[in-house]
Amino acid sequence: MCHQLVDGKLCLLLGCRFEGGLPIPRFTRPLPNSANISYSFENPNKTSIGDNPSVQDPWEATRVEVRTSSLRQGGEGLFAKTALAAGEVVSLFNGVRIK
Repeated sequence: MCHQLVDGKLCLLLGCRFEGGLPIPRFTRPLPNSANISYSFENPNKTSIGDNPSVQDPWEATRVEVRTSSLRQGGEGLFAKTALAAGEVVSLFNGVRIK
């Protein structure tokens, strides 16, 4: 398992410095209200999006939400919670992989 998140906790980004052109982030200690939540990489496949599909990504939760579409037969859709710039990443899709 190379270059994959093994165990992550919610914290705040304090800043970053650069070493050899690479950004090195500096974080706070894990936030107290998130001590029991752990984030890890879950590889999706043809039948599953992972072991914990209901664990919400905290960054995405500040930017987007799932709501019922106002379009007839629209079902559910992903809606922005804040103003977004053109070309800005707003969500990371981790759905069932068909191919």
